[in-house]
Amino acid sequence: MSDDESERRDHSDGETDISAAGTAETEEIVKNTTVTPIADAEKLVSPDILRVEELQIATSTHSPQVSKAPVHKIESESASYMLFEKFDVYNKGFFGPQELKAVVNGLRLFPRLTELKAMIKAVDTNEDGFIDFDEFRAMRCQRTMHDLYIISEFKRLDASIVIRGSLTADGIKRALQKEGATDHDISSRIREIMALDSAGTGKVSFSVFYNYCCNRVPDEWLEWIYENIMRGVTDYKIIPVLLSNGFSEEQAASLINATREGGRQMMRRNFVDLGRGYVYTMSS
Repeated sequence: MSDDESERRDHSDGETDISAAGTAETEEIVKNTTVTPIADAEKLVSPDILRVEELQIATSTHSPQVSKAPVHKIESESASYMLFEKFDVYNKGFFGPQELKAVVNGLRLFPRLTELKAMIKAVDTNEDGFIDFDEFRAMRCQRTMHDLYIISEFKRLDASIVIRGSLTADGIKRALQKEGATDHDISSRIREIMALDSAGTGKVSFSVFYNYCCNRVPDEWLEWIYENIMRGVTDYKIIPVLLSNGFSEEQAASLINATREGGRQMMRRNFVDLGRGYVYTMSS
């Protein structure tokens, strides 16, 4: 056994699950729609009158397994390494669940050890339980929508001097300028991300960013569908509203049918939703 392998095994043996609270395992994410939390959704007042106002839902043509980072440029190796160093907190040349735990705890998230290991496993190509720079670099270049990729992208853009733990226009600008991005690319990325700030606070939290990247359906929409169906509203009135707010025809029909057959659709939480009730991943 090499020294590195021995060190990694010793490092792994001491791991314990000391998360603040448990969460359910992450389930399959709903595909083909990008939605942001609803600030104030007015529901139907009668079966014949459909009123939905202030639903700021963004539509995307991206697959939920593809990053929303601009795809026309590959991140430089030096930029990937600077980002890798934020995870390699002990400067060992690799990181595991405990180092990842420290990073996500800094975002006020408390995943279980099993969830942390699942994040590692998704990009751990040599299956040793750790992520070295080559694996991290491959993940960054492939831009596959794993939880670890989303966390790393958030950490990349969380560069504000004044506010940390949230994405801001000045932080995004600072991060991208450091990488040598053009003014056009910087402005485009700022507009894209800050459009998620529906409350106008000048900040985008990790949970909002995560939901956007993964194309998750807010729980308000499931409640909205359920209440309209219970009021007797017909599908031909409900579906156009869903389509105009970023849902595909197949997805809208599926959600309506599932609600009619099984009642109010409840979603299982994942690590991002700990302590938050407004959005869930779809249960199978």
